[in-house]
Amino acid sequence: MGFSLRPAFGLPILLLAAAFGVSPVSHADATASGGQCSVMISSPANGDSVVQSGAVSGQASIPEGKYLWVFAHPKGFEGWWPQGGGAALIGEGSWQMMVFYGSPQDVGSSFEVVAMPVDDKIDGNLREWYATANAKGDFTPIRLPHAASGCQAAKVTVRRTS
Repeated sequence: MGFSLRPAFGLPILLLAAAFGVSPVSHADATASGGQCSVMISSPANGDSVVQSGAVSGQASIPEGKYLWVFAHPKGFEGWWPQGGGAALIGEGSWQMMVFYGSPQDVGSSFEVVAMPVDDKIDGNLREWYATANAKGDFTPIRLPHAASGCQAAKVTVRRTS
């Protein structure tokens, strides 16, 4: 299987080269909550069918100085690809991000999507990586970073059908 998550229309899905620690995603469902920090993926839902790309959306309430990033990868694959070129913008408690689910040879594969609040340092590392990856064309997957303190990630698993 080739796991290229670089979209065909020019906005490359770039990957962070810096090594991050692995963050456990403690909820099997699409909601995570950690006090004043909460994230939910409302669409797609667990088990939904997806095509090569599509919007992922949800609700979030995260503290100031934290940033909501979305990551995707084929289930069982160790590396993750940050999505959207930056942190998701949260407006009136809602967010949306375009996510890419591999290449044509990945039809039939299950993909995991994680929405995760990260701290300022990780956000900076991810943004810096995007700039470098764009310049070099290096789209190597990253390790999933740690969620920001007091926050947890939300995760859904979907299946690419076309």
